[in-house]
Amino acid sequence: MPVETEVLELEQGKVLCLTPVGVDTFREDMSLPKVAEKSMTPEIHGIMVDFGRLELIDSIGLGKITGLAIKFRKKVPIVLVNMDAIVANVFRVSNMHKVFDVCPTRQEGLDHLQQAMKKAKEV
Repeated sequence: MPVETEVLELEQGKVLCLTPVGVDTFREDMSLPKVAEKSMTPEIHGIMVDFGRLELIDSIGLGKITGLAIKFRKKVPIVLVNMDAIVANVFRVSNMHKVFDVCPTRQEGLDHLQQAMKKAKEV
């Protein structure tokens, strides 16, 4: 499967973790936005995209990440984690790192989502 899913339980609620795997992940029909849409439930209050197993990202992948943000950003916070140097460079060159919340590690991403979910509940 090109995108693995996992639901994690945090103090402030559940988080959907999406892990793209391999090289051509974003060219598949079941890419990130579609997998997220099928996996979302009312109990999920955040999305984390873990790039730790992604081998390559190109403009198609950036488009899919943008599509994910357009579809879900107003509903739940989204954080991107575990980018290697090549993927991080693509985000920097395209200025996408200014559009998304990016954390170096999975734990920092979960901490970031925990804070974002807590703020959302206070509003």
